[in-house]
Amino acid sequence: MLFRSALNEAIHTTIKQLFSTRKVTKVYYALVKNTPSVPAGSWSDSLQKDVYRGKKLIKGGQRIPAKTRYQVLKVPTAGLPVALLRLMPLTGRTHQLRVQCKNHRHPVVGDRTYGSFSFNKEVAIETGEKRMMLHSAETSMRYPFHGKMHDFKAESELPEAFATVM
Repeated sequence: MLFRSALNEAIHTTIKQLFSTRKVTKVYYALVKNTPSVPAGSWSDSLQKDVYRGKKLIKGGQRIPAKTRYQVLKVPTAGLPVALLRLMPLTGRTHQLRVQCKNHRHPVVGDRTYGSFSFNKEVAIETGEKRMMLHSAETSMRYPFHGKMHDFKAESELPEAFATVM
C-alpha cells in the first residue's frame, strides 16, 4: 500500500479510508490515438477482473463497474493523429484508464498491453518516444486531523515527452 511508512498512524488510517471510499480526487493526462467525437463526457463500463476460487485463478471471473470523466484538451493541427485528454477516474480499478481508453477506441499512446502496437511503433519511429503517455497530474483530498480539516494536493507537470509527440 502507498502509505505503509506514514509518520502518523491516524493519518495513515484516514487516508486509506479516503481512497477506499473514493473521496480522493485524481487527475490524469493521456495522449491517445485519434480524437473522441464528443469533446467531453463520461465513460461507464463493466470491466472484467480475475478472481481466485480457492487456489484456482478464473480469468475475467468478475465484472466490476468503472467510471471516468474525460475532456479533450488539445488536438494537434498536423502530425500524428493524437489527442490530449484529461481523465478523472471516479472509480479506482486496476488499469482502468488504459482499458477504458482502449475500449472506447482511443488507446493510450505507448501502452504495450492495451495499446495499438502498430501505432506505438509509428510514434516511436517519428518522435523517438517509447514511453506510455499516461501521466498522473494531480491527487488531492480533504481530511480531518486533530479536530481540523486539512487539504492536501500533489501536482506534477506534464512530461516533455507529451509535447514531443504532440
